[in-house]
Amino acid sequence: KVIVNHELYFQPSLGHSNNFRWQADIGLELPLWKFLNFKINYLHSRESIVIENQKQEDSMLSFGFTLKSY
Repeated sequence: KVIVNHELYFQPSLGHSNNFRWQADIGLELPLWKFLNFKINYLHSRESIVIENQKQEDSMLSFGFTLKSY
């Protein structure tokens, strides 16, 4: 079985309409053996207002293995 997961959310400020944050997290897990899967994940986030010298957008790609025990 191939496992696909995703999570997306948007967080607006209740006091300021131009202040918001959103984040998308997308993952894919592929079986290699009965108890071992390969997993790859992509995370992207954006904040409209940040502190000085900080980026508004950020992305991260990660991968690894999942060991399952039943």
